[in-house]
Parts: sequence; structure tokens; C-alpha cells
Amino acid sequence: MKIGIIGRSEWMYDTMKKVLDEVQEFSFIITSKASPEFKYSSEDFKTFAENNNINFVYDPRITLSKLDKLVDKTNPEICLSVNYSGESARTRLKWILGTNND
Repeated sequence: MKIGIIGRSEWMYDTMKKVLDEVQEFSFIITSKASPEFKYSSEDFKTFAENNNINFVYDPRITLSKLDKLVDKTNPEICLSVNYSGESARTRLKWILGTNND
């Protein structure tokens, strides 16, 4: 299964580590600057991506267009997100899941 990751929290980082051995492939990791209280920084997410040959995007304002291109390029079957509030991500994920009634 190909998984896309969207987030920046400790929960997301720990989730990535947990599922690494269970999945066949990560499609991408999208993150941005971590809040001061977070245990892991964006550099930790970048290092994880580099060490596991995963597409990495650091973008505090990911647009729907950028997300569309990344999803089209990497073809994730599912995206995992924890504490990600970007409107473009919510819109795209609704479209991917077929729950966007707009």
C-alpha cells in the first residue's frame, strides 16, 4: 500500500515510524515548521524521508495545485494526517475519498 503523510506533530512522526515496516511504500511526506512544544522538527521529518527514499515537501502553505501534482505523481492509496489544518489538503482529501459533495 502506498501512503501519503501530511502533518508535523509528534503523533504523526511516531505513526510514520510505526507503519514503516507494514507498508510497501510511502508516497510522500508534507510538513511545515513544528510548533515549539513538538518533540520533532521539520528536519526530523526530512531526515526520515531521506533515509527511507520518500518524496519530501516542506511547505507551510501547500496549495491545492501543488497537492494535486504531488498526488498525481506519487499515487497514494491513502493519506494519513494528524493536526493538519490546511484547507487545500482537506479539499483534496475529500475529493480522493469521494466525500466532497460540492
